[in-house]
Amino acid sequence: MAKKNKNTKDNLQKSSFSRAIIKTKKVNLYIFFIGLVFNAIFAMIANNLAISKNDGVMLLTCTVMEIIITVVLTYGIIKYYRRKIILTNEGVEYIPTFGKKKTYIYNEVDFVQLDKLNDENYTIFSKEGKKIASFNNGYEGIEEAIIAFKGNGVEIKEKENGKIDNWILNTRNKIEKNREDEIKHIKRKDRLAQINKEKEMIRKLNIAMWVISIVALFLGTRIRSIVWSAELLFIWGLYIYLYPKMVVELPTKTKDGREFHYEIPYASAIIALLMLYNLPKLNYVNHSEIKFGVIYFLILFSIYMIMLKKRKIREKTGKMATVALAMLLIIICTTDHLNNALTFTPENHETVIALEKDTSRSAKGLRRYYADVVIDGKKENASISAAIYNSLENLPETVVKCNRKSIFGCEYYKIHR
Repeated sequence: MAKKNKNTKDNLQKSSFSRAIIKTKKVNLYIFFIGLVFNAIFAMIANNLAISKNDGVMLLTCTVMEIIITVVLTYGIIKYYRRKIILTNEGVEYIPTFGKKKTYIYNEVDFVQLDKLNDENYTIFSKEGKKIASFNNGYEGIEEAIIAFKGNGVEIKEKENGKIDNWILNTRNKIEKNREDEIKHIKRKDRLAQINKEKEMIRKLNIAMWVISIVALFLGTRIRSIVWSAELLFIWGLYIYLYPKMVVELPTKTKDGREFHYEIPYASAIIALLMLYNLPKLNYVNHSEIKFGVIYFLILFSIYMIMLKKRKIREKTGKMATVALAMLLIIICTTDHLNNALTFTPENHETVIALEKDTSRSAKGLRRYYADVVIDGKKENASISAAIYNSLENLPETVVKCNRKSIFGCEYYKIHR
């Protein structure tokens, strides 16, 4: 009788589905298409800037990067429409992104391995021990597929992990538990209608900041730096104001995580960070920017700690360290531009000699320009603009050292013609 009940249960599982399809989630398709549009926009802007500056290296670098991004995004679109794992009552059909369809009956499938440490990655293995296909939580149709596998006698085995892997798993479980605690806090303080209203507000703000970032490219250097610095500080303030609802990456394991969390407008932040980093740097006197940076950090971190105390949130040390690193990144990229924007003292000019000029380029293709100048009898390597760099043709030459002091007390200078 027990055997009959087991067979009946298996038959019910087999009849509970007719077709299960595992494929990339549709949201990824939208991301790929949007990425192609913005890549085309920035390609036009970057290429025009390179051509206007007659910078062949910059044009080549931008072109190569644009081609790589286009290929990656196009591959993602093809993968969405092409790559599928189809499960029927007869067996498994695997259609790769490129290549011919492969079909396996269930007797040819040994087991499905679940790796919880790798985005809940599932790998299908054949009786011969070969990998048939894999998928993870970035795909849809997984629940139906698991029913199909189990209903046809294919076992789902969890991958055995070593000590290091277990430590990683425990850390992830702690992070997930922390997110659950955050959600409880959100539920106590905010209604779902208010959260949905804020989501819509952030979506509109993100679009607006994208537009502002692009428009700023065509404005003067000083205005550009103010706009991008203001964007970074605004996003930081928004993050603190909405904490802990706003996260860098939406939780995937917590069932109601997506309902109570939303992503930070990171796209605008990345644009602002990259653009600010590429602008000419200030030349500080007596390392006055270090003192300013320490005070700057203490102010931002104090605001963060006060917010945690006021909202009675006990945050994990790792999360606090991540937030602190984000603060440091903001400080590094905005210090020069805040001091430059908030300088109201009269300019003090003096003539100095430029001996040599030099340029450097980072791994990301961002270029810096420098000149060795004699200041008070000593040679100093000063940061200069591209325009000044190009104008220094018959070195050594006399240039103008413009001394300034911001309202924060930071002393710096710029090199002019």
